[in-house]
Parts: sequence; structure tokens; C-alpha cells
Amino acid sequence: MPEPTVYASDLVYIFIDYSNVVHEGSRECSFPNESFNVDLNRLVTTVCNERKLGGVFIAGSTPTPAKDELAWRRAEHHHGFNVEIFPRNAFNKEEGVDVHLACEIKTVMFTKIPGTLILITGDSDFSEPVNQAKEKKWGVEIWSWPKGMAKTFKSFPYVSLKVHYLSFVYIARKRPPKDKFVLKISGNIIKSWEWKDGPIMEYYCTRKLLCQFYWINDTTAHLYFKREDQLQDASNWWKSKDYPDMLVEKLGKDIKNDKMLHEGNHTNIQNNIVGSTPQAASTPPKEELSRERIEDLGLDVKTFSRKALNKEKGADVHLACSIMDVTYFENPGTLILITDGSNFSTAIKKAKEKKWKVEKCSWPKGMARDHYRSFAYVTGTYPLKSKYVLKISVDIIKDRRLRNEPIMEYYFTHNLLCQFYWIDDTIAHLYFSSENQLQHASNWWKSKDMLIEKLGKDIKNDKLPHEGNHTSIQNKTGHSIPSTSKKRRQIHR
Repeated sequence: MPEPTVYASDLVYIFIDYSNVVHEGSRECSFPNESFNVDLNRLVTTVCNERKLGGVFIAGSTPTPAKDELAWRRAEHHHGFNVEIFPRNAFNKEEGVDVHLACEIKTVMFTKIPGTLILITGDSDFSEPVNQAKEKKWGVEIWSWPKGMAKTFKSFPYVSLKVHYLSFVYIARKRPPKDKFVLKISGNIIKSWEWKDGPIMEYYCTRKLLCQFYWINDTTAHLYFKREDQLQDASNWWKSKDYPDMLVEKLGKDIKNDKMLHEGNHTNIQNNIVGSTPQAASTPPKEELSRERIEDLGLDVKTFSRKALNKEKGADVHLACSIMDVTYFENPGTLILITDGSNFSTAIKKAKEKKWKVEKCSWPKGMARDHYRSFAYVTGTYPLKSKYVLKISVDIIKDRRLRNEPIMEYYFTHNLLCQFYWIDDTIAHLYFSSENQLQHASNWWKSKDMLIEKLGKDIKNDKLPHEGNHTSIQNKTGHSIPSTSKKRRQIHR
């Protein structure tokens, strides 16, 4: 554990990404995510390490009931931490957590005397705000699980949660483990405990043992131990508490007489998984006007590499940090956020508190749906069917980043959806829904002194490299390979 360092302020501010701590912790310790829990109060006590606490900010997504007690309700209502819980979206994906914490980090940076900022997560999304904190003379500590530690944090003081996890982790079992010694505790006195997991956690933490238990019902729990001497010690400890009407019984490794409701044959278990197959990363055609062209205009552009499974990393947090910078250091005006906005509720709230007017634009209900023809364009990766085609040659344009602009100019001025396909660097096909649109486009491009040709709906005379009859494809050995349709006909015969 790092030695406390004195800064302008001796206060520490703790920021916890609960979802990351639980997910990476369950992976690190090899327990199912739904059973892995964190006592947030004990985690904060461990991390604070007797230093003066300036504030605790915790964010996560909608928890399951099993994670609710010591993880959320106790932290929110009993210990006064700043806790925010965000609902998951229709695909059970987390939204808003990282952005909220980033906004809270920025708020503390802007409103407090520099002290120590402790970030409990290894998520690289937070690299921007913590680097800014370091620049502003804040002390920064990163606490995370080793497997979830981002490389971008290697330059900061680091503490592994795995070294201290016995002081705050507990496993609320969903089914009885094998080869464990079992202690049964039961009694109506349990109903009077404000936090029924609390006394159980207390025993395990005082003995530096991993807390594992299962609630049979509201008044009966099974506590699990690796060795018989641990079982005996636990039995003595619970009996010494002298709880009225509490039954303490050593069951050893045989719990057949106290069978749990979910025991039995589990060979037929169904998974309830919702998700979508990730699409490929952005292809080069998207870069032309979407990013590189914008950089030519002097706008502030930041791009982030995608992580495993093609998931986006860092973009939302960067945008939230930019919103916070503008909100705190510019005179109040109008902030226009072009996104669905679901991740930016905290940033928007803080902007409004600073008397900013906020406008949100998005596809479902905002500006984008009504005005998309003024900025959207479709670059086909293959020729479109049932479209009238105009062929143009644009070899006069040498800069690849500019070649789409004349095409977009025509479509936008005539309020049409811009759709085209580049045959090569100098020839493009433009697509239209009607013959009248095709004729009008032909006249417009002729007025620009450009080589054009109306192909109508028949483009056989200008065959694309991937068009034609593919019923016989030659492999490297020279033998023909039948097409899929021919294979199907052979099967039917």
C-alpha cells in the first residue's frame, strides 16, 4: 500500500466504478459474477487507510437483489456516499456509469483544493480525467484488479485489490459448493439485523477468510469453510455472541438433511443471454469526410481505438470531459449535444446547474431525423439494385479526401439522399430512385464540364470487378468450384 503523500490538501476523494470492480474481481477470483459481491463501506475503509476522507463517489448499473444489501443500500442510505445507479439498456448493456464518474472527477478538480484522487477501477476510459488531475497537481492512486489494469495507468501509483480483497469481498452463493465444511446459523433474531450480511461479514473479515455463505431463507444461512478447525472456530465465535434463540450447528460436509431448494439435477439449465454480434470496425471510406476532412477545418477531433469485441473505448468519457471544461471555463451559452444523450445525463445536469442552455439532437426525435439529407451520405460497398445509375469520371480531383464533396454538393442542393459507389479512384456510380432524378443529375454534371454517362438500370456495359456470372470460380489448382446455388440443386436431385 503506498505511503500517504501530502498535497495542498490532505483530503482523499475516492471514485468507484462498481461494475468494473465486480466484473474484474469475479474474473480474478474465479467466481460467477452473480455471486461475487463487494461491501462498499469496507472497501472505502481499506482504501482510505486512515486518511481524511473528502468524498466518495460510486457509480454502477442496476444491481441484482443479491448484490443490493451491502453493495448499494447500505452505502447509499447508511454511510452517506454519493451513489448513482444507472439502468441497463434493452440489450442489458451498461450506460452512463463511466461518464458520470468522469464528470464527478472533473467537478472535484474544479471546485476543491488539490488533494489525492483515488480511482478504483482499471478501465482505460478514465485515463483522460486522471491525467488532467495529475497536471493540476493532484495526487492520483489507481486501485484495481491485476487482470483488469489498463496499460495507460502504469505511470501512476498502483495498488492491487487482490492483496486486500479478503477485507471487502463476499460470495453470496447461488448453489451449495462441494467439499466445504458447513456451519448453519438460524433464528428469528436475524430478522432484527439491519443488514443481515453484516455480522457474517464481520466474522470472516476478523479472521481474514474469504466470506462465503448461502441464505436458505430469511432466518437460516449456511456458512462455508475450507478446514474443520475453521469450522470449529466459527462455531465458537457465533456461540460467544449469545444471540437470543440462535441455533448454531456444525453440519460438516454432509448437508443432506438440510437440502436447499435449488439442489438436485441441474443437467438442463437454460441461459438467458441477450446481445448482438459486433460489426466490423470503421472502413476507410468513413474516414474521408467524417474525420480527416473535419481536421482540415481546424475542429477538435479525437479518435479512439476499439478494444476486444470491437467495443468503443474512451469516446464518451472524452466528450463528457470536454463538456465539463466548457461548462466551467466559458461563459454560459448554448451547449448542443449530438448523440442519443443517455450516457451524458450527469454532464447535462451539471451544465444546466451552471446556467447553460442545453439542446440534444439525435436520430429518433431530434434534428438528425428531419435533416439527415443535409449531412448523411451512403458509400456503397457493392452496386445497388433497382436504382438508376449515373457514371461520372472525376480524375481532375487529385486529393482523395476531397473527391466526395462535388457528389455531396449535388445531392444536398436537391435534398436527395446521397448514395454512390467508387469503381476506382476516378470513376463513380451515382444512384437515383427515378429516371427524372437521373436526367436532372446528368444535366447538372454536364454543366460542370465533367465526363458522364447515363447507365439507367442496366450497367452490364460497365461491369464492376465483382459483377458477372460466378457459377464457375477457378481455384488455384485450375479446377472449377460450383456456386452455392449449383450445390443446392445437386443436393435436391
